Amino acid sequence: MVKGFSENVRRILDHLSLERIIVLGGLSVLLTALFLFAGLMIPLGLQTEERLMEGNSLRAQIRELEFQHKETSKLIPQSADLPAAVSDLRDRFLANGFQIEEILLTPMSDPGKVSLHQTGIRIIVTGEKAAVFTVLTEAQKNNGFPFLVQEIDIKDSRIEIQARILLAGSNKMVNSGT
Repeated sequence: MVKGFSENVRRILDHLSLERIIVLGGLSVLLTALFLFAGLMIPLGLQTEERLMEGNSLRAQIRELEFQHKETSKLIPQSADLPAAVSDLRDRFLANGFQIEEILLTPMSDPGKVSLHQTGIRIIVTGEKAAVFTVLTEAQKNNGFPFLVQEIDIKDSRIEIQARILLAGSNKMVNSGT
């Protein structure tokens, strides 16, 4: 059987000239290259298109998140407005008969490194205990600075309030002690 096959191959090759063998060899190399190209490059092209679509989708998500960040940043008070809010708070305490010993602002993060940062507020006043809550509630409702009261220490008529506030913008502020 092997002998018959080799004889058939020899008979076919005897009828072919050198030019035909070169042309058939070149055609077989060309067809092999085409099949390899189709088998390898077309799937790579499809993957490239998929990656481009994923990249465009991610860019759209980034734009949406940036827009949401800008919108929520508008709700957060600016650092530049903090002195006016502290002045308003001071006026409210004075209007309700409190004596102010101290109002101290302390940055809770490094200046200029973050766009949102917390600031600690320490207020020491002397006066009626019950009116403190009224003043704090009115201040939060009316001046737009939603601070979080963390601790209230009451000793006789001396009241110490520890609070924090989230601010946007530069973290440069003036410590005000009164």
